[in-house]
Amino acid sequence: MTQGKIRLTTTAAAALLMLGSLQSASAALVTVVDPLGNSDFSVTYDDAQAGPFGTPFLSNNTIFFVPNDFAAQSANGEGLETLADSFAMRLDVITDGFSLDNFDLDEEGDYILNGPGAFVSASGEMRVFDATNPGTTFIDQLETGPLNMQSPTFDPVDWFGSASIGAGDGWSGATSAWLTVENILVASTDSHNTLAFIEKKYAGVAIEVTTVPLPGSIWLFASALLFVAGRRPQLTGTA
Repeated sequence: MTQGKIRLTTTAAAALLMLGSLQSASAALVTVVDPLGNSDFSVTYDDAQAGPFGTPFLSNNTIFFVPNDFAAQSANGEGLETLADSFAMRLDVITDGFSLDNFDLDEEGDYILNGPGAFVSASGEMRVFDATNPGTTFIDQLETGPLNMQSPTFDPVDWFGSASIGAGDGWSGATSAWLTVENILVASTDSHNTLAFIEKKYAGVAIEVTTVPLPGSIWLFASALLFVAGRRPQLTGTA
């Protein structure tokens, strides 16, 4: 569990509001599956969200985005420049007996800092809640580490970020879930002959999908049946 991770109680009204936004008159719902049939869930989203985040693709059980010009830049004392975007989607299990058990977000990009006072940052969060029982929203903040390496020759420096939500945070799995990823990029300069630039180039959410364990009562019932079958008398015929 990361330090920035929190859990918030929500209401069913929030889920209904999100569902209503996907079903609005102007919405065009898109459902994505692995073209090779290797995923255990589908992804549904509103294509009106298309923007800097890009659109999601599904490979095996990983959702990934190739962003479209997701960048912030400030030069020569222009001050603070930001770019923020988010993407919401519903995940539905399509393999019988499986559940969505763990969500691991990985992001990467690059940045340039040139000159005193130049500053960049990449922040954001991942949110998950059970679509059929939206009582609690699980949130983890994106962690990137310090982005403070100067680049006198203007060569980009790579940055990486991550967030995760799973059983250790109280998430108990679901067959249908809402997943939202949000990013905020910031670039700032406060003097001439300086440059601050940051860009996000990739985002991926790997999802662990595992079988749902049978309730203990079912195991007891099955054991009882086996016991009875084992004690059944064997009838033998006579010639």
